[in-house]
Amino acid sequence: MSAAVWGEPGAMPVILLHGIPTNALIWRRIGPTLSAEGFRAFAPDLLGYGKSGDPTSAKYGVADQARYLYQFVSGLGLKDTIVIGHDIGGGIAQQLAVSHPELVIGLVLVNSVTERNWPPLIVRSSRSQPFAAVGSLLERVFGFERVLSRLIRSAARHPARLTAQALEAYAAPIESRGGASRLAQLAAGLSSNDTAGLTAKLAVLPMPKLIVWGADDPYLKVASGRKLAAELPGSTFVEIPSCGHFVPEEEPFGLADAVLPFLRERLPERQERATGRLRRTGEFPKIELPDEDV
Repeated sequence: MSAAVWGEPGAMPVILLHGIPTNALIWRRIGPTLSAEGFRAFAPDLLGYGKSGDPTSAKYGVADQARYLYQFVSGLGLKDTIVIGHDIGGGIAQQLAVSHPELVIGLVLVNSVTERNWPPLIVRSSRSQPFAAVGSLLERVFGFERVLSRLIRSAARHPARLTAQALEAYAAPIESRGGASRLAQLAAGLSSNDTAGLTAKLAVLPMPKLIVWGADDPYLKVASGRKLAAELPGSTFVEIPSCGHFVPEEEPFGLADAVLPFLRERLPERQERATGRLRRTGEFPKIELPDEDV
């Protein structure tokens, strides 16, 4: 697995997980921000995406990707991580937190797949033969990059914020592996069976949880984000107005404003876990002595 990395070794690790059809590039504004705040950010390309490997035996479902992610995290020796997931990356983050809660001290879900609120119609359709045929035809006429750009921008509240350079970088790795047929292959492995039932398992885990949602997502509706937050005791819900599905592209500063306080609150906890020492509160509690000699 290839990964972009920002920050100094030894700083609190934050895992940034992209969705379909993007790659680690979607975190290019968030990673440096986290580094400047004293965190170490890892943005892996999911297996089969971006610059990561594409073994013929690989499967690309959410549960499969969570297993690959565990190998990535454990292989790097990362502990006490905060995991931030967007789109199917949010489902992968949930799977990792439920399967290996000892590795995760905070979970952030950004316009995430959850339970059975997905796949959206566009993903379900892409797995059908008629869609594949039409997609291949459009690809031959207009080029894959243009077709994918239209699909991505259709989920945005402000399409112009998804630059041509970013869209080209999302399209190129997929196009090099088959274009529309490759995208259909990635979509074919996606099933809500991989996320059904995870909310109840997350609800009993003590790790803090933050739910962030672009309010105008046409695919994963904001109502599903509110519902998820309501079913996770103690979680926090932040709605970003006038923002579509690709929050890290459309509102990177709004996303950073939502996430950074959550991350900073985890720092003392990580210090405690690393050293075994209780945090300092700043002063000793005041003790009232009785009215007699002691």
